[in-house]
Amino acid sequence: MAISVRNKVGPYRCGDCPAAFAHHGAYYTHVKRLHGKVVDRYGTVTRAEKVCCEACGKEFSAKCKLKIHYDYFHLKKTKFQCETCDKYCRTAVDLKKHRNLHADAAPLPCDTCGKTFKTRGAHTRHMKKHGLTAGDGPFKCRSCDAEYSVRTNLYQHYKVKHLKLKRNDRITIKNLFNPDKEIVVLPSKKMFENS
Repeated sequence: MAISVRNKVGPYRCGDCPAAFAHHGAYYTHVKRLHGKVVDRYGTVTRAEKVCCEACGKEFSAKCKLKIHYDYFHLKKTKFQCETCDKYCRTAVDLKKHRNLHADAAPLPCDTCGKTFKTRGAHTRHMKKHGLTAGDGPFKCRSCDAEYSVRTNLYQHYKVKHLKLKRNDRITIKNLFNPDKEIVVLPSKKMFENS
């Protein structure tokens, strides 16, 4: 867990990490949440009482955290419920992402393999797996604005998007990387060997 220390100088210094606080309330919250301890107004530190989930045995530093855990994991309920399929989500952000699955928005296709995605984030993550970059790839498509950081990804892109073939179709594309020559598409030698 990353520690954000805004005030590096203050009268309330944490004994377990380099954090320091100007106010006792901020120090108290930090020590309880991060280190599982309770500090009274005189500076006496004691171990916080952990509360245990009766269903699975997981421990929590506060009853409110136990309630969130129990409601979501054991009762399968939260206040963030999808109206379409009744699925419960942990947060409002998760619910928003989930609702996109029900949207009738036009699918976003992958130019390399043809797979479609309903959300821009899923599409972007998938394209990164193929090596698509945002405008700085050394391998540029001759027929559109697509740019790739890997040669084979441009090869697959051209085969699927511009030649309208399937990803696993066996062909050879000559001169794809030489813009001065015309592209020639030939059946793969392996196709003739299997016949």
